[in-house]
Amino acid sequence: MEQDPASTPSSSSSHYIATGDNNWTLVHHSRLNPRHNVVGFGNASIPSYECLVKNIPDRMLNVCCMTWNVNERSASILKTIGDFLDKKMTATALEDIVAVAIQEIPAQNRSFHEEALSVIEPLILRTHTIYFSHRAWSQMLMVFIAKPHLRYAIDEPTVKFVPCKAVAKPIRTKGSIGVCFRVYQRMIVIVASHFSHSSIQNRMANYHKMVSLLKFPTLKKFNGGEEKMFSADVVLWMGDLNFRLSHGSVVLKNVLPNPNDALIYDELTQQMREGSLETSSLVGNIFIDFREARIAFPPTHKLENHSNQYVVGKTPSYTAKIHVQDRVLYWARDFDYVYPIEYSCLEEETLSDHRPVFCCFKVMAINLPIPNKYFGMVRRTVSNPQYEDEEEEPGPSVSLRI
Repeated sequence: MEQDPASTPSSSSSHYIATGDNNWTLVHHSRLNPRHNVVGFGNASIPSYECLVKNIPDRMLNVCCMTWNVNERSASILKTIGDFLDKKMTATALEDIVAVAIQEIPAQNRSFHEEALSVIEPLILRTHTIYFSHRAWSQMLMVFIAKPHLRYAIDEPTVKFVPCKAVAKPIRTKGSIGVCFRVYQRMIVIVASHFSHSSIQNRMANYHKMVSLLKFPTLKKFNGGEEKMFSADVVLWMGDLNFRLSHGSVVLKNVLPNPNDALIYDELTQQMREGSLETSSLVGNIFIDFREARIAFPPTHKLENHSNQYVVGKTPSYTAKIHVQDRVLYWARDFDYVYPIEYSCLEEETLSDHRPVFCCFKVMAINLPIPNKYFGMVRRTVSNPQYEDEEEEPGPSVSLRI
């Protein structure tokens, strides 16, 4: 494989690798401490109980998924996201795993993926490391992991890009980037999408194609079953899904004071069963058994540049993430594994006509409770501290095999 000539200014000294025409991938290869050479699936370290008490005492990982259509602006616009993550880290603690999906990268900028990393990474470098990043034409997905958890994630996450059409367009590429990885005992798939802006039938067709073709050999290798995404434990689906609001003028005048009411006009939500948005599943032909947290923010498209005013004559929408346009949806084999804790958008005025949307989750990463006796043996830390990359003390270990 040909290496992209410019290197990423990353603490790990990693480089993006050109994996195909207008596709680049960066994967962090962890350097395991030679004193701790007990590893499991994917060359991930097997943690001791003492380590679990220090790093993940409640067995839950905090995960933040963020999506933004940057409207072909330069990578400097991502400072909005970097500042948001920096403020979270200062105010409380940044999530253990942070996934950032970008749509509508300027096609002529062949180094955007490197510039994007150089904007965001320095702001969270003290506590987090880039674990994975992939650019496919005008889309990009980055995943950062807190340093104490990195050694417990498999060495080589698998990635797949599927275009919506037979051939990907270099400009405003429609399609999905999917990445599959295992951390502790949880197999996670993150999907970042940009669906068709034309008809709802095309968007539904986009969904079907993604579900059919997003396959990950890692899943088959671990479980001995299928490669499809639903063989994972958790699927987080985010991006600009392009589902629209009908009766836009009515929404703007009467609904925006209570954004959740706008969902009665949302193409995607119209397929949901009756009941709470937090517990209902999407039915019909698309997003079967996915869930979405309650939306408490206004439509995220289409906005005037440097303004919070909507473009006159455009029907507003939410943009979708993991998951009207920008959204984050989630699915799990067992919904005890994952639940949302915050779903919102950044309302800062920017050069993009979309607002960034984010959803934060709790993901159960360890199956069985940690024996109580170990809590008295180890200095207790919070679940998501502002980490220093400390060495792990050896001790009794748990099996990461489900």
